[in-house]
This record gives sequence, structure tokens and C-alpha cells, in this order.
Amino acid sequence: MLAPRNPSLSDAEQCAEANSAAVFHAMRGPDDEGLPCLEITGILVFAYLDADREAVGVSAHPDTTDEQLVRADGTVPTVVEIGDTTVFDNLTPPPAPAQPTGWKARFRRLTRRTHWDVPTGGLPPSHRTHYY
Repeated sequence: MLAPRNPSLSDAEQCAEANSAAVFHAMRGPDDEGLPCLEITGILVFAYLDADREAVGVSAHPDTTDEQLVRADGTVPTVVEIGDTTVFDNLTPPPAPAQPTGWKARFRRLTRRTHWDVPTGGLPPSHRTHYY
């Protein structure tokens, strides 16, 4: 079965068609330098045993993703789960940075109230030297 040409993540039927058209690329043997890979809509997901790190390796490569799935900022909406735990999610924007509190907030308020006199060398009045 062929995957839809321009799949939409918001269309359940197109997602099901793309999922059913996924292709598994096995290694051709122990001497093959490649890794086992699942390909779906241009996304490559590798899953392998890594003897050097003594671990299971999983890596996703969205750089060849179908253009329809790429957002305006160049990223692909992605959720990564291990078991029942989500370990990566770029679906929602990160929260806005918290407003500064404590001494940082007081310092910022103070700098906004301070008026620097640029024609006199940029020093506040208390730091100017007067010669009479």
C-alpha cells in the first residue's frame, strides 16, 4: 500500500494509511554498516543494540520528512515515549520565562528609574566631578 502523497496529522484516515505503508529496512547481515530502520513519511527511526555503550539505541531523523508534516519553524511535531512515560514533546510551546523576583526584580525597577545624563559623560549626578 502506498502512503498518501501529502499526509495530514489531523486526518486519522491519512495517518492510518501512512502508518500501514511504513517500511522496515533490516541490516543485510552482521557486516552491514547500516542499522535497522523504520521509515514512515520520510522519517527514519533507528532501533539497535549498541555494544560500545552497552545499551539499546533509538534515534529519529526527521530531516527527510514529507514537507506536509514540517511546521513553519522547520520542526516536525514529535512525541517520544518510553513505556508510558513521555520523554520528549515539542507539540506545545515552552512556557514563558517567569518574571524575576527578589533582588533581580528590585534591580530592574531601579535601573528603569535611574536617568543617565548622556551629555555629561553618561554619569549620574552623584558621580560627576565639579571643578570650581
